[in-house]
Amino acid sequence: MTRGFHGGWIAAALLALFAGGVPESEAAVSVSRMTLPESCSSAMPAMLRLPGRTVGRFPSGRLPGVGKRPGPPSKNIMSVAPKAGGRANPAGKTGSTSTNLGSSAGTSPGRKPDPEGRHNLGSSTNLGMGIGNLDRKPGSSRTNLAVVPGAIAAVTAFAIVGAGGVARPPIAPRFTGASGQEPGEVAAALLDSKRHRPRELLIEVSGGTSDEVKESLARDYGAVIAEVGEIDLAGVRIWHLTLGPGRNLRQTLTALLQDSRVLTAQPNYIYTPVQGPAGKKRAPPRDGAALAPPPQRNQPPAGAGVKLAIIDTCVEGSHDELQGSIISSFNAIEQASGNCKPENHGTAVASLIAGHNKLRGTAKGAEILSAQAFSFTAEENEVAATSREIALSMDWASKNGAQVMNLSFAGPADPLIERVVAAAYRKSIGLVAAAGNAGPSSPPLYPAAYPEVIAVTATDGKREIYGAANRGNYISVSARGVDVLTAHVDNTYGMESGTSFAAAEVSGVVASLLEKRPKAGPEEIRAALQNTAAAVPGVDKEAAGFGIVNPQAAVAFVETSLPR
Repeated sequence: MTRGFHGGWIAAALLALFAGGVPESEAAVSVSRMTLPESCSSAMPAMLRLPGRTVGRFPSGRLPGVGKRPGPPSKNIMSVAPKAGGRANPAGKTGSTSTNLGSSAGTSPGRKPDPEGRHNLGSSTNLGMGIGNLDRKPGSSRTNLAVVPGAIAAVTAFAIVGAGGVARPPIAPRFTGASGQEPGEVAAALLDSKRHRPRELLIEVSGGTSDEVKESLARDYGAVIAEVGEIDLAGVRIWHLTLGPGRNLRQTLTALLQDSRVLTAQPNYIYTPVQGPAGKKRAPPRDGAALAPPPQRNQPPAGAGVKLAIIDTCVEGSHDELQGSIISSFNAIEQASGNCKPENHGTAVASLIAGHNKLRGTAKGAEILSAQAFSFTAEENEVAATSREIALSMDWASKNGAQVMNLSFAGPADPLIERVVAAAYRKSIGLVAAAGNAGPSSPPLYPAAYPEVIAVTATDGKREIYGAANRGNYISVSARGVDVLTAHVDNTYGMESGTSFAAAEVSGVVASLLEKRPKAGPEEIRAALQNTAAAVPGVDKEAAGFGIVNPQAAVAFVETSLPR
């Protein structure tokens, strides 16, 4: 099944050519980040091409613009103010443009899991398009697999400045029967080495698909199918499929990838909060215990009027630190607003952002949108969420005007969530995520490793990197996240450690920057954070990013470098 061109493909191809791209070679292909024009559906089928084979509508096997990623147009921002010891971004270069699209990189054989046994969740940058493991010559920036859209589309790239600038892999395509592509191999890439619900799938259908189609799919696959609804942020309609007894998930996914009634299909992946061992209860702190600078006289509180979404466990809004801060809440598990049972993780995260009693949150004036995506689940026997709840939460936050989203959780590369993240970025929503607590040898975890996201790692009181933190060139900045004093449920306080809490503090800083410059885009905010961060002596860029966030310097940067 294919879709129309939705416009002049020749004009789109010329646009891509003028963007400075170079054609890929026949032997090996460098993958640039591609997005379809808004007139095209985000669900447009794609095809995979192996070297030496020609697939789809391009007889030469070439697509103008593929192979070279445009440099960031906002590089001039990086040179406006003097750097505060952070890593420079010479000539506006971004990070690595090489991406392994096929290899699933879960826990390596013989490697011990992380202490909590739950945070090694993902594959490096595998989104399910790959066929087996891709061989790449040492030092090469090319892979031997390309993704070609079902219709020629303008090749564009978001300008991701600095350490977050790794190439985002394309979204996993619906199987189209292209030469050299086996549906079972696509299903394996979506499933292997990734935590997912063992009997659940998410399928995308067109907006006008009838209940009769749902019933026929349920009969054909021996499943119960429930409507998740429209994820307007990404422009998709999702159904949730639960297999009946005796049905095999891999076989069902393989069949759905070929079913003309379905646009896309994927597992329902599992995410967990990135939190260290449970923090100890503490007595109420003395006033002002937090990262934020002291408030200035006759100035509104930091982040005043900025809407910041926290996608997490249920937040205790009645806590002394948070009274009046939460303006709206949503329960993605039940897809409804209403009461929920507060838990420490979400409450701690919220207090580091908006604490305003004895704590001093980094954006105590922010208007908090609290989305409960996580809860204790019988399936995982731990606090967790799935792709469904994450997508619903981000969509709800977008509809309610979120300008910043705090994502203090981690999971595997996920086609649906990647689309939601990219769509939020296009709406100029600032996305801040925890790098992960799976240790230095872990593969990248998501959503932090998507380049649209500001990935944050944690430091301790001695400005040393948290030992359990992930490493990688997608790390953007660092913040205090070890033994930090936070709010806990029942109006108490406790100590917490983990990249979750560092991310929360940076989310608050982002809100404070947007309070000063509401029109600032995500890359201008990233530039302000990275350009003013203080370098961590003796620590490489894959551990600390550009350095430790300096809230006061970042505010000064946007006030002097960005227009009102």
